[in-house]
Amino acid sequence: MRRHFLLVSLVILYLSTSAVGKSQRYPCLTSGIKATDIVTAKMTGSGPKGAIVERVTVAQELSRLKARCQRGKLVDNAGKAIRFYRLSLAPGCFGMQPPDYEQRLAKQEKEIALLEKRYRVIQMTCNPAGIPRP
Repeated sequence: MRRHFLLVSLVILYLSTSAVGKSQRYPCLTSGIKATDIVTAKMTGSGPKGAIVERVTVAQELSRLKARCQRGKLVDNAGKAIRFYRLSLAPGCFGMQPPDYEQRLAKQEKEIALLEKRYRVIQMTCNPAGIPRP
């Protein structure tokens, strides 16, 4: 009986630590950003079940950049700090452009350019579905 209890305890411990390890691959990930969030999504075709959308998650992008936590900060393979920027204006974000589209786009581009001087910026899509909006 004791042997059975010990075995079950070890299995539970293993499963809980492996689950935590997977979710905590990037424990220094910015607040409000999850590893499963979509960075990019684009429609690559259509099939019998509808649109075929290719999505890249935060975890996939960080893996591509060989990102890691260094002294509590998320950095790329060169040691440059990483910042996420959620786009509010980009192709596929909305159907009809708002009247002040040009000014808003210029402001967004300026903010991104300022961030890029100091950080590796990961621009996150405003349309995680990847399907063009009417």
